[in-house]
Amino acid sequence: MPNKLPPFLRAVKTRRELYSVREFYFDLIDVRNNATLAAAMLVILSNEDPGVVRFQEEEVTTVEEFQEKLLEVTVVRRHGAAGKVACAWRTEDNTAKAGTHYTAGSGVLEFEHGQMVAKLPLTVLPAGRYQLSSTVRILLSNITGGAKFDATTEGGRDLCIATVVIQPDPAVQDRIQRIHSALAVNWTKAHTAKSNWTAWKEQIIDAVKLTDDDEDEEEEEGQEEGASRGRRRGCLQYIGMAMTAVLVVPWKIFFAVIPPPGFCDGWLCFFCSLGGIGLLTAVVGDLAALLGCGCSDSSELVRASGSF
Repeated sequence: MPNKLPPFLRAVKTRRELYSVREFYFDLIDVRNNATLAAAMLVILSNEDPGVVRFQEEEVTTVEEFQEKLLEVTVVRRHGAAGKVACAWRTEDNTAKAGTHYTAGSGVLEFEHGQMVAKLPLTVLPAGRYQLSSTVRILLSNITGGAKFDATTEGGRDLCIATVVIQPDPAVQDRIQRIHSALAVNWTKAHTAKSNWTAWKEQIIDAVKLTDDDEDEEEEEGQEEGASRGRRRGCLQYIGMAMTAVLVVPWKIFFAVIPPPGFCDGWLCFFCSLGGIGLLTAVVGDLAALLGCGCSDSSELVRASGSF
């Protein structure tokens, strides 16, 4: 077996001092190819400085859920951890409203000796929002114990402020979008290249036009037009078409006079359709009452038709 040389390693230590914090960085390097194998950092805090308090993130984003959601906002203490530090905290409305979008809160946040991280609770309420995001602010004030707020953050040395952005749930957005798409009118399809008056004229012509069902099926299937026209109709077919014209065409003409949905964004078609349905109901009810009166005996048919 070939001889295997053990790797020759070298530990490199660097030191940096910032305020009252001492940081040491250790790099483990393979000297054969000068590659860094691992790295570590050692932080030594001062036992005399109480440190600087600030939020870990000045803007926190969360997503609303179907039920109450507990959000924990992180507050950190840097550049020292000596002694006990306390500060007051409270929530403040921005675009979000307490009781509707979140639960208002206040209290005292404490850091024990040597403690570097603390959490603030914020309860996000299910408001059922769809598009708009809302924001609420958390304020830290009245710090004690010798510590200070980070002057580089919003609020300066007197306050420390974090903004919580509450966004709508993507699942709710998708569900509402699907419902909206299902109920919305496809106006692109409704507003064709033809004018509304031309569409109205064509729907009236189609209502009075007598066509054979077999011809319509063949045209939809894309068969040749000449073969469809040349087919001979029998007597029964003409009788069926005549009966259909007598029974169906009057009703088709009656509703064909209703304007298409291109007028007035569809509202004219909507109200005219309601009026047509009401008039048709009244006519059928009167015919049923006449049928009941014309029967020779007062049977169940008479009472049923009279109450239609």
